[in-house]
Amino acid sequence: MNLRTPALLLVTLATFGVLWLASRGGGSVPGAGAPAGQPLFGSSPLAVRVERGAEATVFRREGGYWSQVSPVWFPLSEAAGREITRTLAGAVTQQIYAPGEGPTPREASLDPPRAVVEVVDDSGVTRVALGESMPGGRSFAQVEESEDARLRGRLITLPDGLHTFVYARRDAGWFDPRVPLPPLGAVVEMALRGEGERASVTLLRDRDRWRLADDGAPVRPGVIETMRELTDGLYARELLEGGAATARPAVFGLSQPAAAWDLIEEGGRRTTLLLGRTAGVGDDSVFARLERREGSATLRSPILRLPPTVSALAGGRATIADDRVFTAEAAEVTSLRLEPPAGGPSPVLFERDAEGRFVAVGGAAADTQPTAVLEALLSLRGERRLRPPERLYHDGTSEAAIASPGDADDLPRGYAGAVTLAHGVSGRSATLLVRRWGNWVIRVPDDAERAEYVLDEASEAVLERVIAPLLRGAAEPPGR
Repeated sequence: MNLRTPALLLVTLATFGVLWLASRGGGSVPGAGAPAGQPLFGSSPLAVRVERGAEATVFRREGGYWSQVSPVWFPLSEAAGREITRTLAGAVTQQIYAPGEGPTPREASLDPPRAVVEVVDDSGVTRVALGESMPGGRSFAQVEESEDARLRGRLITLPDGLHTFVYARRDAGWFDPRVPLPPLGAVVEMALRGEGERASVTLLRDRDRWRLADDGAPVRPGVIETMRELTDGLYARELLEGGAATARPAVFGLSQPAAAWDLIEEGGRRTTLLLGRTAGVGDDSVFARLERREGSATLRSPILRLPPTVSALAGGRATIADDRVFTAEAAEVTSLRLEPPAGGPSPVLFERDAEGRFVAVGGAAADTQPTAVLEALLSLRGERRLRPPERLYHDGTSEAAIASPGDADDLPRGYAGAVTLAHGVSGRSATLLVRRWGNWVIRVPDDAERAEYVLDEASEAVLERVIAPLLRGAAEPPGR
């Protein structure tokens, strides 16, 4: 036998074997350059874009968690994240056609493609056009872009997993119901915006304390705790997508929101919770939408149906600012001093004894009830202003003089005395400078953060009924 005959037979059998494997999806045809069974995407996907006609859906992975960022933005559930990761890992080439071989683009339903999937991972970008699903659990695809030059531009077949993912209908478990507000510890500035000037307020964080930006007023007790509960664990009762939820936000009161809560992180990223109307008809939910500013882009959530606890954000300054003139608690006060102006009654000092009762020090004050005086002082409420108008002072008044009352020429006009409370273990104190007429006082804490308070009517009445008589003795206040 001619020795060439077995060699020719072996070549023929090998050729038929390759073609047979290729027809079964288990190999590559000659000239394909890349073996079948090749993963189409990298092992660390960062973003996925799915295009179906004019519609595009974008997913992004950050810190191991997936979120949808377009057409609406919201975190995905852990199950949805696992589905994306599993689908991308399962996109492995079954068959790779050499250039010019295989069905035409029209025969493979790729002219035009039924969908396009683009994946960004740590190695680059892979873009794949998908055709129709075929019998046998596979579909044709065209690799339009890939970091692997052997796959770029090739017609391939893939398992149906990617095709199924693109066309799957999402149920309520697709999104994570937790509202993605930034943790309060990462926030350095907050703004609450409502209807009307007094409904808007900005808060700034100074280490562990929050204060109002315009006048430095402290925040009402419990407000920051409520905000922290919202940022740590606010869950949507329902996410509304499509239809009126997308096209007509006015239906939910969100074209002109009743209130907005801005949270600004140290790096400048801004997240805004917009509050619309309540659901009504036995439903106390509040419709809302979340927005996040990232560079020049604004991400928007679906319409959210939130629990009524978010309504606490709609009260503006009235529910945020602590309008107490003295912010100490009664049990914290260790001493109380009444100091009339020069020529008035003698100063009176009360200190707590070992049993917690106030006793007079350095002189009898039988007609003074320190507990009633303390309750009156702690009940004072007013609008806080950092810089009182100069018309309330004599010429040449200095902040240092007001912080240390002593010289009557350097005190506010109509000065009628001072009340000092010491409180806390450290003995911190705050002094109230009282005017002889009107509803105006100045509080001077020991850190010299001077503040004016224009008292409300109830507080003015308390001041005139309880405090002023003790400071002026038998003198009557001048007529108004």
